[in-house]
Amino acid sequence: MSTLAVMGSRSRDCVTGLTGADLSKATFAIATWQDLHVRHRPVRAQRITYVGEVGWELHVQTECVQREFETILAAPQAPRLCGSMAVDGCRTEEGFRRWGHKVVLFDSPVEGGLRIGQFCAWL
Repeated sequence: MSTLAVMGSRSRDCVTGLTGADLSKATFAIATWQDLHVRHRPVRAQRITYVGEVGWELHVQTECVQREFETILAAPQAPRLCGSMAVDGCRTEEGFRRWGHKVVLFDSPVEGGLRIGQFCAWL
């Protein structure tokens, strides 16, 4: 499996345009997943974000990832590409911790600076 992340303020419009599924907060809560189809191909979508905005990770079969990537970029609400440094900057600005950087094996959730809500989302 491969993962394509679609995150940011327009991500709901982008992913909805690709799937036709109802991606509202009421039907697709944060930290949940659903099996969807993008252009008739199965995709496991997980609603999660590391940038402080709404977002999804789209888990697809590796042999289909190039086609899915091209489909996303051709969407009417096509996202702009960004690198891991941009995502890391947004994550840091939002105060999200990253395993191996801010939180390591011997840290408790409190020592790692996690609030209870953040810890529960990791479970």
